[in-house]
Amino acid sequence: MQRALDSECAPLINPWYDIHPHFPNVPGDYLQPAPSRVWLALYWRNTDVSWALLASSISDLIIRQGTSLPMPIHFEFGSGTALGWREWVDKELSDTGFRGLLQRADVLKAIVSSCCLSNFRDLFNLRHLVRRWCTTTHTFFFSCGKVTMTLEDVANQLLLPILGDVDPTALELSLEEEVVEAKLKRKMSGSAKLSFWVSSFSKISTATRRAAFITFWLCKFVFSSHPHYAVKHLYFQLAIKISARISLPWAPMFLGHLYLQLDILRSDESQAGSCHIVTFSVHSTIL
Repeated sequence: MQRALDSECAPLINPWYDIHPHFPNVPGDYLQPAPSRVWLALYWRNTDVSWALLASSISDLIIRQGTSLPMPIHFEFGSGTALGWREWVDKELSDTGFRGLLQRADVLKAIVSSCCLSNFRDLFNLRHLVRRWCTTTHTFFFSCGKVTMTLEDVANQLLLPILGDVDPTALELSLEEEVVEAKLKRKMSGSAKLSFWVSSFSKISTATRRAAFITFWLCKFVFSSHPHYAVKHLYFQLAIKISARISLPWAPMFLGHLYLQLDILRSDESQAGSCHIVTFSVHSTIL
């Protein structure tokens, strides 16, 4: 990714867009905007017709145009090192049987690499980046063009699989797996903090401990959402299936979740106004 340094955005050539209300017809001989304005133009095959992207869809544009003030953004960093996590990984992976199940589920490398994830916090450039997010196209807009995260980026950087064996929306738990889910929910009622889970599963059944281990990994290192320190029960079924060597398409799920979080940030910015602070939990490693 490159950071846009120019105060104005150069025209973006993109032959893939169809006619759409977001890209109204603009005469080919239109006048250039004033120096204080920002203009993005998307050209079709015929250079006499162009469509202009609505500035309201990108917060950085309306800030530069002076129609909105910058929204203070407080970033919650869920990804990064976690106290006791490395020791927990070493303990669980010392079991060759469980290690084989994770290998079959295609998440072993991702779990091992999570022990080494650093949480670099470049807040200035991170704010600059997320304010260039366009919810219409799910891309970041810069003067040099458009960029976004792809499935290949996720697979290469986080080692998450692109393909899986089953549809995540069609998962069904067996009676034994429902018992494990019930135990996890009871543990969650005692404390929903991730820090509690690292040290509270040493004296429980193997199946429940393994599911708790995967749940921690999903909440801490894969799906970042507010509050970043809490366990989310919606990942229990996924964790149980992983510990039973079921392979799932984690890269598309992660990418969809990241797109959704960025869309929510844009929505919160537009509704709150500059007198509020928006809290945003994001996987800063991939950005």
